[in-house]
Amino acid sequence: MIHDLLTQLPFHKNELLFGHDTTPSLVAFEIEGAERVRIFRRQGETTVSQSEPFHPLLLLEDDSWLKGWEGEAKIERLAGDGAFRYLALFPSLKELEGAKTHLQKKSGKSPMVPDAPYLYFNDPVQQYLLLSGRTHFLGLAFANLKRLQLDIETYCQPGFEFPNSARESDRISAIALADSTGWERLISGKEWDEAAMLREMVREIRSRDPDVIEGHNLFRFDLEYIEARARRHGVALELGRDGALLRGHPSRMQIAERTITYRKYEIFGRHIIDTWILAQHYDVSARELEGYGLKEIARHFGVAGPDRTYIPGDKTSWYFDHDPDTLFRYALDDVRETRALSELLSPSYFVEAQIFPYSYQNVALRGNATKI
Repeated sequence: MIHDLLTQLPFHKNELLFGHDTTPSLVAFEIEGAERVRIFRRQGETTVSQSEPFHPLLLLEDDSWLKGWEGEAKIERLAGDGAFRYLALFPSLKELEGAKTHLQKKSGKSPMVPDAPYLYFNDPVQQYLLLSGRTHFLGLAFANLKRLQLDIETYCQPGFEFPNSARESDRISAIALADSTGWERLISGKEWDEAAMLREMVREIRSRDPDVIEGHNLFRFDLEYIEARARRHGVALELGRDGALLRGHPSRMQIAERTITYRKYEIFGRHIIDTWILAQHYDVSARELEGYGLKEIARHFGVAGPDRTYIPGDKTSWYFDHDPDTLFRYALDDVRETRALSELLSPSYFVEAQIFPYSYQNVALRGNATKI
């Protein structure tokens, strides 16, 4: 029956795949406070937003599990006879957390246990998308995304082998920016001090207003370094669409047999896509990449330009001191290759974001088992 329905419906109008709310051009969802969600929508060449009520939820095997709990919840019985046939809606995230604590104590089962009599989703955006039937990017093509690429070069004090964001004498020597329109900008450490470079980067990103910020090894290097240096100088990284600060927390992910620890960053109203991670997802089945460095992958996929500037990784500080123009060309080539790699590796995740109740960023970070 389901197969017949899948084959009869036009692909992008299939509610089983793309959700029952077909509102087009939605590019981001963010939870505001405990009771509201902000929805960002493409309108022509601009992005507008609106705030709507948000009702946190969880699913129950039986409504009796919430008996004895003194909080506020609205319980609905769902159609069908599946295991979790009761939907509990809460007026705020605080009420949801109280209900989760009650259920954990009453059942003796944590939310992570497979046989728990309740199903808890720890991502509020996922909760909203499940209930609303909305997804990202309906009616848009990948080319409609506003994508900005970011890369930094760093200066390592002579006598040390590797750059260290905690070392006072080290610094950012260049910030390269580009976007999907062909625009490019190099913020030079020869013209600006480090604090001014960071403030100018924030200004440019806010001005370009991308839906997506892309980079190669963004989570494990560039953003960590930027965050540390901004903290040193007291620069507010107000990169969010509402002026919110860049936020990060420790995380980890599993890609095949590899466990990757990283600092997961989030920017309000935007998605972060790391092509270093996308390359590893690709190689799970392909098993053809010799390494995951930007230059290796760009050569493998044939997107390295014929006049691409190469610099040994341990020589970037020397070039900053003696030949900065070559270093700056190198940095701009990095963002060009990142843009080209993303155009090869990202579109499948773009389609997944049209289907699954996750943000585009989380679709790219979560494994297939989670999506299934």
